[in-house]
Amino acid sequence: MTAKRKSKKRPASKVSDPVNLFRSLASAITSSQVSQKPILKRLLCLLGPLSLTQPTNWENCDIASHHWNIKFRGEKVDLINFDDVCFLSDVLFTELDRSLESLFATLFKQKAETCPTFESTEDSIELASLFLKCCMKIMSLLVAKQELVLEKAKTLLSILGRLIRARNGDCSFVFTHDGSLDPRHTFLCTGIEVFMDEILVNKSISDLLFVVDSAFSSCRLFSKHDRAGVVQIVSAHFIIATSDEKTNQMCVERLYWKKGNAFRTPQISLSAAVSLLLNPVMFSAPKMIHAYVVLLVSDAIGICSHPCFKGLDLQLIDHYIDAFEKSVVLYKRHMSKSENGLSGKFGFLTSKSRVAFEHRLLPSTLAKVNDVTQQLKDSWDSYQSDNAKRENNELVAYSVAYAKESLCVFDSSCSESMLSQTLSILGCVILRASSDDVMDSVLEKYNTSSMEDLYLLASTLKFMTCSMLQAIRVLRNWNWHEAGGDVRACKEYKAMMDVVQRFEQFNIHMPCQSFLRDRMESYPHRSKWMLMHFSGLLSVSFALKLDFLVKDSIFGMVISMYLFILEGGDLEALGDSVGHSENTSSSILSSGSKNLAASGKADKTAVDRKQSGAVALKFHKNRTLYLGYV
Repeated sequence: MTAKRKSKKRPASKVSDPVNLFRSLASAITSSQVSQKPILKRLLCLLGPLSLTQPTNWENCDIASHHWNIKFRGEKVDLINFDDVCFLSDVLFTELDRSLESLFATLFKQKAETCPTFESTEDSIELASLFLKCCMKIMSLLVAKQELVLEKAKTLLSILGRLIRARNGDCSFVFTHDGSLDPRHTFLCTGIEVFMDEILVNKSISDLLFVVDSAFSSCRLFSKHDRAGVVQIVSAHFIIATSDEKTNQMCVERLYWKKGNAFRTPQISLSAAVSLLLNPVMFSAPKMIHAYVVLLVSDAIGICSHPCFKGLDLQLIDHYIDAFEKSVVLYKRHMSKSENGLSGKFGFLTSKSRVAFEHRLLPSTLAKVNDVTQQLKDSWDSYQSDNAKRENNELVAYSVAYAKESLCVFDSSCSESMLSQTLSILGCVILRASSDDVMDSVLEKYNTSSMEDLYLLASTLKFMTCSMLQAIRVLRNWNWHEAGGDVRACKEYKAMMDVVQRFEQFNIHMPCQSFLRDRMESYPHRSKWMLMHFSGLLSVSFALKLDFLVKDSIFGMVISMYLFILEGGDLEALGDSVGHSENTSSSILSSGSKNLAASGKADKTAVDRKQSGAVALKFHKNRTLYLGYV
């Protein structure tokens, strides 16, 4: 009776029971009655922490009968049997093979014109990436059985090789009229990012893949000088993502924030992306690849969605502030090169360091990198030629429209009045910057800069603004939801503002910057230094007619204004000071506020290329451009 009573107290069989934890998950994965995605996502939550630890208690013992003690969700201790781990790994690799074979057959064995749409294959691509992640995570749990782990590593290396070498024959990637990605492009980039993420956070995986590649591959994937495989994989990702006419165009669009058309969800984590950026090898990379890595970090940080924060997530905000600080360091290096008169030298790559990077690439990969870079240069020449034909007031119209669109990154606690005042201030700054007389000596420094220099500059700007945006969002959320709290008293806020203070060191030499300095001299808010700096960069960008730098500068001003709100700045007083300095600006402010309230009712035919007269005439005739352009 006692035994029966004890058995009644035992809980019903659950997935977390020692005997069937992994076997139950394996059974659920192969079941046709349940969705695989939730199971795989749950499994990743379990495998993630385990993959970063070595099962030392499995060494020198009977593996088949040994159990491993683990903590699941920080609550209880479970026992995992090694046989169950092996069984689950077999299931995962079998399902991964089935999933990939289906995708390769669907996407690459037919003409581009008949290729399925991204929407129809999105679920399949996501499922394949989940299987791949789980397979890579579980590898660390198999190391006690060398022959097994080598077999699985060969499979993973074969998959990586297929992803790197796969291409769509003689056809270009296909993109829809609304800019949707070709599913093949998405599939290849996603798969490579999963590998990239894992080798950056788990050295044992990169070592294992290198050993297998050296010992068993007839066609090497990694150079003998690139044991970690980072350089080869990053270069392969760069080649696939930019080796097509359509993706060349997307390279420019990725250099700035764009609403509703974000680059696909990255599969590389923030911690892995930052570690990639700080890898000493990346500082010796060609500027285009360096810029590309910076964009990968920006994608990992995220910029288009509002995260749901509960309280002040110290770990999360520390990542954002650390990323912001590193972006400012990079940016200052680029700008100091320019301001010291070293024309065209925003970066800090030397011929010696470039050789060090290229030494880690296979000759075939290096040839492709050079070929793709040349294609980008050709595309760049065409892009610059088109931009040079744009009239200034058309660029002003697009700029104000972009500023209006960018305000959607503000949180919901910002009132309509705050948005209206912010946009009015930005509108006046844009008008002033567009009419600035930029010195020839300043323009020469940018005009003599290479395409690679400007890509690196723009990618760093995006990295800076998106990391700062996310930090501000966390602090704003905490300030509104913590009763009685003052965000300005927390150390995270102070750390971020110490970085912002560095913008005071930049030179002020543009008329628009001087105007803002005079109007904001009495303001204690450190956001003013960022606003002044980006207004000066905007003046230069207008003079150069570089659309992506114009948008990066505007987004920098938008984030500066968001910071001004976080600092408790008086928007109305600032608006009066900036906007009412002259009658023309005042009338534009009024027009802007009315159009914002109209919420899209303004005339969409605002841009008229023929209206390119004097600045004063433009101020009056183009009032309908402001906030009414959609």
